[in-house]
This record gives sequence, structure tokens and C-alpha cells, in this order.
Amino acid sequence: MAGKGSEESVEELLDLARANAQALIIATTGYLAQAGIPLEGWSGYLGTVFANSWDDSMANDPRAFLEAVLTNYKALGAEVVSTAFEDGRAEAVISGFPSAALCDELDADCSLAEAYNDLGAVVAEWLGLTWWWGASGGRTTLVATTGT
Repeated sequence: MAGKGSEESVEELLDLARANAQALIIATTGYLAQAGIPLEGWSGYLGTVFANSWDDSMANDPRAFLEAVLTNYKALGAEVVSTAFEDGRAEAVISGFPSAALCDELDADCSLAEAYNDLGAVVAEWLGLTWWWGASGGRTTLVATTGT
């Protein structure tokens, strides 16, 4: 996570920014858990704040919503493994968020950082959608469907 000097390439700076963004999420969720503060409150608050900036033209459009969500995950360093779109349903599998290597480096519990995935539920509901996610084997499945 530490910088190497003043001659980093754009790619190196992007990687550093992604690692720092993930580290902030990982460390924050670790602190909140250690302090006994429910992660649901944190992710719910983030979702409410973030919903203010979402384009409501995505209302009732799971594909548009999931594609925007995936852009945000990629900005954190996640990789999209697969996507599937059906009428009224959009699904993606991602890897790399949270980064197991970064969690190891920080000596942090990656499962706590997964609470970040919950904020999608608040935004989805605001857009008339339902959000679900599940994690297994280093991959996270994200699903948006029409209806709340």
C-alpha cells in the first residue's frame, strides 16, 4: 500500500488508489466490528448517502443498475468473472473484492468487509429493485431483480 516515490506510472497510481480504497473499507469494517458497532448500520448509511447520486433513469432496470454497480466494483479493483442478463434479472460474479491478499497484509477479516455489498440493497430499493449477494470461494455473486 505504501507509495514508492514520485515517478509512478498512471497504472501504478490506479493500483495504489484501488488498494487504498479497499484498505479503507477493510479497516473501517474491522474497526466497527471491534467497537461493537453493527455493520448493517454502516452499510445502510452508505447506501442511503450513495442513493442520492444515482441516476433514477435506472429505476426498474436491473441490467443498467448492475452494470453501474460493476463499474464501482471495478474501480475498487474487483474483476468481473461473468454476467448473465434475463428479462427482469441481472447477475454477475466478481472476484478480488475484498482482496484476500490485502486482508492478509492488513491482518484483517475479509468477511467483515463483505458488508460493503449490503449497501446495494438500499440503492436497489430506491430504484424499485431487489438486491442479493452471496460469497463463496473468493467469488461474490451479485443479483438485481425487478420489484422490491
